[in-house]
Amino acid sequence: MSGIRITGVSKRFGGLKVLENVDLEIRQGELLALLGPSGSGKTTLLRIIAGLESPDCGTVTLEGMEVTDRDVNDRNVGFVFQHYALFRHMTAFENIAFGLRVRPRKIRPSGEQIRERVMELLKLIGLEQYALHYPAQLSGGQRQRVALARVLAVQPRTLLLDEPFGALDAKVRKELRRWLRRLHDQIHLTSVFVTHDQDEALEVADRVAIMNEGRIEQVGTPDEIYHCPESPYVLQFLGDVNLFYGRAGEEGKVVVSPSGEGAGTRAREDGRLEKIYVRPQHLDVQTEPYEDGGFKGTITHINSAGPYVKVELASQWGDPVQVYLTQSRFSELGIRKGMEVFMHPRETTAFPAGVQ
Repeated sequence: MSGIRITGVSKRFGGLKVLENVDLEIRQGELLALLGPSGSGKTTLLRIIAGLESPDCGTVTLEGMEVTDRDVNDRNVGFVFQHYALFRHMTAFENIAFGLRVRPRKIRPSGEQIRERVMELLKLIGLEQYALHYPAQLSGGQRQRVALARVLAVQPRTLLLDEPFGALDAKVRKELRRWLRRLHDQIHLTSVFVTHDQDEALEVADRVAIMNEGRIEQVGTPDEIYHCPESPYVLQFLGDVNLFYGRAGEEGKVVVSPSGEGAGTRAREDGRLEKIYVRPQHLDVQTEPYEDGGFKGTITHINSAGPYVKVELASQWGDPVQVYLTQSRFSELGIRKGMEVFMHPRETTAFPAGVQ
């Protein structure tokens, strides 16, 4: 069953086209990430799902019910903002209880039911001991968990999160995205979260929709979009990549850049020019020439901090090239700045030169 279905949605703000004929299905109980750079339309799409914005055309369906023209209060969605929006004069307990206490008297839970629900949520987010703390007494990560619990208190059909960890430092972001994944595995609520952080989307989401200039470029599991990108845009957006140009040469090899042969790259049978993409970790390096191809480069910079040693080179044609080596391989090679080495692509992805 479809949790959320977006059909033919477009949106303009004045003369600015923000969304263009967007179709997207979000499955019941899945966690989907809307991933893209600033201005790609991801937050506008999230706000249209919530009912905070109206599309110029197209429809929004939640659990089989069209809600395109329905008010935000009639959609029963929970919206978590980037900047918490907690009430500073209320404790964590009272912030979470707020949505329940302001319900109409006919459907308002009793005081005991509210207490039980809030304590259940405080336990779920791991903050039972902070029930009586005010927002100023909590860390940024704790405040964001309280904001999420406040939304969950009213039992929404759908959970929408707009850059939920954007205001937090890198270490807390990593901790919270792992926590969000575990939480989703417990509650299985149809959820959509907006992010521009590739690592965040690939680590947390069941599926990822990559957006570009108001359109969806590709939807798939993290493995699918990373290993099987459908366009150069998707490939380049998901991490560092080296770009070469080539065409079919002898014995199925590809002539890369102005000269030289890169064995293992994919050739077009018609010999037409291709864009050849190689991720930095998929370039092998050695100090002697390869027997079956490869090309030369001169090392211009070495950054050995972290799990990978990041090596920058100038290729034999003058193009910049990035290579990521494991620490053990770097030590084995004994390379240094200014040294000439040889590179060989181990894995490549190719697209016709005219494809964007």
